[in-house]
Amino acid sequence: MENQKNRLVYADILRILATFAVIILHVSASKWYDTPVKEFNWQIYNLYDSLVRWAVPVFVMLSGMFFLNPEKEIATNKIIKKYIIRILFAIIFWGLFYQAYEIVAKFIFMNEPITLKRIIVAFGKILFGPPWYHLWYLYMLIGLYLLTPVYRVFAKNAEEKQIRYLLILFFLCGLVLPFFKKILLHFDSRLNITFEISELINYSGYFFAGYYFSKYTINKKTKLGIYVFGFLSFAFTIFGTSYISIKNGQPNEYLYGNLLPTTMFEAFAIFILIKSVYKKKFSERTVKIISEISKSTFGIYLIHDFIKSVVFKVGITSDFINPLLAIPVSSIIIFAISFCIIYFARKISISRYIM
Repeated sequence: MENQKNRLVYADILRILATFAVIILHVSASKWYDTPVKEFNWQIYNLYDSLVRWAVPVFVMLSGMFFLNPEKEIATNKIIKKYIIRILFAIIFWGLFYQAYEIVAKFIFMNEPITLKRIIVAFGKILFGPPWYHLWYLYMLIGLYLLTPVYRVFAKNAEEKQIRYLLILFFLCGLVLPFFKKILLHFDSRLNITFEISELINYSGYFFAGYYFSKYTINKKTKLGIYVFGFLSFAFTIFGTSYISIKNGQPNEYLYGNLLPTTMFEAFAIFILIKSVYKKKFSERTVKIISEISKSTFGIYLIHDFIKSVVFKVGITSDFINPLLAIPVSSIIIFAISFCIIYFARKISISRYIM
């Protein structure tokens, strides 16, 4: 996949869109918790936050798309040495970076002393995770990569109907059943469904979904159904979150979860849509630009929250103008600055171990 001519451009586009979506999520969420839910601005934050919840599932789908591909030779030792070790280095480097940033920032702006206990806590956060809120994704990714050799055996030998069966189980028992249990318990604590398949309540379903949708052709009827449910899921997340939050008098993020049937349909719809509308009509120069941005997305994901804090410090926040415009504008600025830093940092050979 490193060869420019062999790159799947739609995968690069998805990776870029998902990275930008994460930035929008974090920019809009910066005021989501503190703004009264009845204010109009909170509804704007909720709108943007609800529209980008597919980002992490799409990241996982992209990983599954490549790692489960039987045509791509990936030995177990390669997964450990090339991918898991790289993530561990990234956790250590960026964990130390963000913890140091927090300690120094609190010392400068809040006069909080730098103590040995605080330094030990910083190392503890790196060990047990996560040292910074968005780095949780790296810990989850290690788990998926450790299971990849086993998953590859299944993907290589399974027929389409067997993978489809797994995805149906993931949907029904990994997403719908926990969601339904939550609703029942909300009305009456006695309405507790004890049956569950806990092995399916994780990100492995998205991992296999990425491989499935990249390998097999989806018929028009199924595709249309996913688009319809995807659209309805976006609407449900927006209005459902607004309703629950206003009813409770405070922000409620339950419908923002990654392991929900609504989020699944959103992610599936975005993935299939980009794959379907992509046409190989880009010029070689455009493909190269897309490729360069895509190669920097891991680093952008890692550094963007620090850039966000700096950009916010200079006044370009999620409400420096009307939030409807401020959120995309500040997100574009954060993405652009992050990309520039990572693009040049990637020129340093050691950077490949941490970004």
